[in-house]
Amino acid sequence: MTVRELTQQSPARHVVTVDFFLQMIASGLLDEDDRVELLTGEIFQMTPIGRRHAAVVKRLLYFWTSQSLEDVLVSIQDPIRIDARSLPELDVALIRRRDDFYANAYPGPEDVWLLIEVADSSLTYDTERKLPLYASAAIPEVWIVNLIDNCIDRHLTPNAQGYRLRERFLPGDKIAPARFPAATLDVREALSLPGEAA
Repeated sequence: MTVRELTQQSPARHVVTVDFFLQMIASGLLDEDDRVELLTGEIFQMTPIGRRHAAVVKRLLYFWTSQSLEDVLVSIQDPIRIDARSLPELDVALIRRRDDFYANAYPGPEDVWLLIEVADSSLTYDTERKLPLYASAAIPEVWIVNLIDNCIDRHLTPNAQGYRLRERFLPGDKIAPARFPAATLDVREALSLPGEAA
């Protein structure tokens, strides 16, 4: 091999699998305080959670647990296993109830009815990296609670290219998941804005 051939080669890129990622956690190379997640074989540092972000997640938890939806678990800041190379950590999800409460395996895309990401400084990352991943996994509905523009973007009808339908809900609007149309959420209240609905 000549010097020229050496300089034209790219460094090898190592793709991390979910199993290897979990081994890194089990061995102590990573722990829950590291705030990282695995997307398409790459480990990403997650942004710190600010006060408003945390308040919105708590409001969503309070709302969903008050709805008494049959056979539904409310999952908060837990991972889902998309495939062999992706284990994203989401903010809120409505997932299928299982007797073991997922002690034996992470929820997969087939277990998710609604996935919600609360986005402030993570807005670009959530919309450009995570949302296409959720669509390719056929997760039926994703909400991006956008704390920058004070709105909720609902994404429906996933396919390999993304979500075919996007609807924007503003303060003063009400939003409900396609699967649970009676569970109506006030957007202003969800966004923790002043003058919220009671």
